[in-house]
Amino acid sequence: MTSSIAQEKHNRTADSVELLYQNSFGGILICMLASTALVFAFPDSLVFETKMIWWAAMNTLMLIRLLDTLWWRKLNRESNYTLENPDFWLLRFRAGAILTALFWGAFGAIVMQRMGDVEFVTTVIILSSLAGAAPTPLSADKLLAIFYSALLILPISVAGVLGPDYMRQVLGALGIFFAFTMVFSALKITRFTQDAISLKHKNLDLLDQVSNDKKTLAEKNALLESSYKEINAIKNGLEIEVEKRTEELRTLSEQDGLTGLLNRKAFVKRLQSFLQSDLSNYGDCAIIFIDLNKFKIINDMQGHGIGDRVLVEVAKVLRTLPGEPTVCRWGGDEFVMFIDVNGTQLTLELCELINAEIASANQKLGLDVSASLGVAFAPTQGHVAEELIKLADVAMFQHKQAPNQSSAVVFEARFLSALERAETLRAGLNNAIANNELSLVFQPIYNLDSGSIESYESLLRWHFLNEVIEPEEFIPLAEQTGVVYEVGLWVIARATEHMKASSTLSSTRLAVNVSVKQMNHPNFARDVMRVLNDVCFSAERLHLEITESIFTNDPSAMLGNLSQLRSTGVTFGLDDFGTGYSSMVQLQALPFSSIKIDKRFVHDIDGSGGAIVKSIVLLARELGAEVVAEGVENHRQLDRLYELGIRRIQGYFLAKPQKQVAPDLKAPVIFDSYKSFRSFP
Repeated sequence: MTSSIAQEKHNRTADSVELLYQNSFGGILICMLASTALVFAFPDSLVFETKMIWWAAMNTLMLIRLLDTLWWRKLNRESNYTLENPDFWLLRFRAGAILTALFWGAFGAIVMQRMGDVEFVTTVIILSSLAGAAPTPLSADKLLAIFYSALLILPISVAGVLGPDYMRQVLGALGIFFAFTMVFSALKITRFTQDAISLKHKNLDLLDQVSNDKKTLAEKNALLESSYKEINAIKNGLEIEVEKRTEELRTLSEQDGLTGLLNRKAFVKRLQSFLQSDLSNYGDCAIIFIDLNKFKIINDMQGHGIGDRVLVEVAKVLRTLPGEPTVCRWGGDEFVMFIDVNGTQLTLELCELINAEIASANQKLGLDVSASLGVAFAPTQGHVAEELIKLADVAMFQHKQAPNQSSAVVFEARFLSALERAETLRAGLNNAIANNELSLVFQPIYNLDSGSIESYESLLRWHFLNEVIEPEEFIPLAEQTGVVYEVGLWVIARATEHMKASSTLSSTRLAVNVSVKQMNHPNFARDVMRVLNDVCFSAERLHLEITESIFTNDPSAMLGNLSQLRSTGVTFGLDDFGTGYSSMVQLQALPFSSIKIDKRFVHDIDGSGGAIVKSIVLLARELGAEVVAEGVENHRQLDRLYELGIRRIQGYFLAKPQKQVAPDLKAPVIFDSYKSFRSFP
């Protein structure tokens, strides 16, 4: 008995070591990158030399751990070395991980007092991200999973709380709270991992036991036919145990691993079974499709640890709703449920409750979380589970387009026409260039100091189905189908040809909008330079504008294209600034030479928009970027923008988009009046 227990402990330790070492590569590389970023992103720090010493020590430790991992893999591949000596390897791994955590904690505590505010906030964010990501890869060892995250974030948090700066005290308090939260999260994750390891060995033991007993049964049947009943009873008992274990595995196979809700396959099966039953004793069956708004931004900005906690909180809300609904995690940040409910009004009230409870449950995480909800009813709108879920999904998309109009959107047949139109447009986009359906117009950007045109922005138009399709409608569809890359190169080629054709515009610059999809294409820089060479258009005259959606993606994928094009003279601008979710760290790192203020703030220049515009101007000045204001429609807006220090203006008040560029195009009445008031030089 003692030997069996010892062997089980030995095997579980070996499995834990294998999980830890298999998951260690990513963590080691992230630590090396994060330490390098923290040290070299702030070279003017007062303790740069100390940081350099710390960086050298940290990366030496990471190299040692990396070599240790490679050595373990070599030995484990050549022989069953880990299984023979798992306690030794577990001790080695723990030592390396704990030393890593202590190095991080020492960095925060030692350097904190002499950090600037930006460096302090950056350090807290990075340490919090590392701490949030640590419990899952370390879940095979409870000791590491619990203490690693705490050792990362507690030293700098405690130092911040004890310091004199209020902002740092607040961040320190949040860090301490986050550290204890991660401890509880680590306990839950390690319990799940250890249970999985234990279940694995139980099933292996059970299979071995079944095999051995069957062999024994065959031998005894040959020798002792008279003992058949006794042996058969043993056999039946074992089969019952196998069935019980099989049922446990079946239950696990139907559950989502993170939230414990039904997974997609199990949910569809249950919904279809319910729809095929006698529904006369029930009211309407409401199928509700739930999609969390801007969840990707939470994941990218707060880290996947926080994102997972949001999903768990939402699952708790849905599981405890009145009426005992059947709920599933459909995938990512999407949930689906069905419930017996009487009428549309009660369903909408339930949807309102869902959104309120989701918001309330996530307030403790410091997050503003809302959801878009779509509803379909059975049997009035269908009897097939997959089709009803699709209808609810379509209704949810309608709610996402206008989230403030109601608590949810109930599917209507007219929604399908919008889907059909989208499909028609997608198909048409594939032939838009070949059918000569695309055209360009050009809108000038004026310099208020000179009153002359400084550059032109090319704007794309699509003539299809006897109407002009606006870019706001067809560009997202082009991105979905992938045709946006071909269309984007066509725009650059036609716009540069048009500008090149006017000999009087040899110094006027050209602004072209490009999407994040284009910037992520591996051949984008090469293809743009090929177009410029074919047209003989100077790269210094080309200005590419990208929207703030760049910050909701990993910018590393497009940095190569940015770097290559910038080295040739192409400049980049940030378009529609203020409408998205900019990362200040990424904004500082990416090479933007201009920031264009979204027209919504210009239109509200005398309200809250004025304060936002002023803040953008100050930010751009610190970053060394020019500011362009678009959507100027009256003299008052022009006057306020000038007062705020903005000299580059675009809008209908000065000039509408034109099919042809006009080198002598000015707004004489506007500028004469404006110069006399402002005394333009």
